Amino acid sequence: MRQLVQVTQPANPQIINCTKATLLVVFCFWYILNCISSRYFRSMNINKQKGFTLIELLVVIAIIGLLAAIVLASLNTARSKGANAAVKANMANARTQAEVYYDTPNNYGTVTTSAASNGGGTAGTCILANTVFDPSVANSINPNIVAAETAGGGSTTTKCVYISNGTVGTAWAVVTALKTPEGSNNNWCVDSSGASKGTPGFATISSTDATC
Repeated sequence: MRQLVQVTQPANPQIINCTKATLLVVFCFWYILNCISSRYFRSMNINKQKGFTLIELLVVIAIIGLLAAIVLASLNTARSKGANAAVKANMANARTQAEVYYDTPNNYGTVTTSAASNGGGTAGTCILANTVFDPSVANSINPNIVAAETAGGGSTTTKCVYISNGTVGTAWAVVTALKTPEGSNNNWCVDSSGASKGTPGFATISSTDATC
């Protein structure tokens, strides 16, 4: 069986922003507790007016609103990252499954002509009979492509390439959309050479080039 190339993902660039948000949340909680404790001790003095001032109440309400906005933004970011991770995992599984397919016949299909689906098609356009893309054959990568496409947001997000030497399939590649762009890359590409990386579009692969 062919060896797959391990691709190391860079560290999350948003760690610093998350740390800043955490510090802001801690400060907001400290401010609220300080207001409450200060008012409590002042209220114990019968010569002082009990209760919160309007300014204090408005500040507390504003801080609560800020905290709610931070939490919602964090949740949305987490959902997007989770969806992108699911896309990458399914694409990695497709790459592994393709090598399992290749291991027995030493090819990726018996179709003698190269083919490529249109960029922006669905996983359905990746179905090519008697190849690694054929969902009816053992170890087909089509189910993985469908799962990756679903995680990325649905239809019109996938392009597949099958390369033949005139007798059998010798290479393949798939590009599908990420749920949320990562820098300039809004797609994720895997191919038969072992590549697994982000790409800015579908044009990186074609009927004559199955390299991400």
